Amino acid sequence: MTAIAYSQFRRRMDEFAAQAEDQAVFITRSDGNDLVLLSKQEYESLMETAHLLSTKANASRLHAALSEIEAEIARRTTV
Repeated sequence: MTAIAYSQFRRRMDEFAAQAEDQAVFITRSDGNDLVLLSKQEYESLMETAHLLSTKANASRLHAALSEIEAEIARRTTV
């Protein structure tokens, strides 16, 4: 994670845009309205996760599936 002042971000935008492909860049502003620069892929992933977890029923199903996967992994490693 990188944090950079907005004025520095403006001067080195290409550098930080390239860096955002690998990790989020936090841009601080003097007025407190800070920004986060993400790759499109990371943004879409976050939006998909938010959508999948947006209903209680769907979140419960996903958590149950994850528990099943973890139990199966544990079973296979103890054999």
